[in-house]
Amino acid sequence: PAGRTCPSRTGVVAVPTVVALADGEVVGFSGSGPSRDDDAPRERELYFLYLLSAWHGTGIGQQLFDAAVGDEAVSLWVAE
Repeated sequence: PAGRTCPSRTGVVAVPTVVALADGEVVGFSGSGPSRDDDAPRERELYFLYLLSAWHGTGIGQQLFDAAVGDEAVSLWVAE
């Protein structure tokens, strides 16, 4: 996995990043790590999952999700 950074209460932390490639081009990426909230409903948090719209419905998004979180239950922040 590649690496990205993600803000936390104690500063910026490195986040293992899973990258999806198609014909040598990046088409998506995902990453997760320890929850950043003291009162989080889960110990792990899905930090990001992005997939180019041309690749929606191909199963790559599910593969990125599975690679980022495995079988663990995770939380996710969603903006309204």
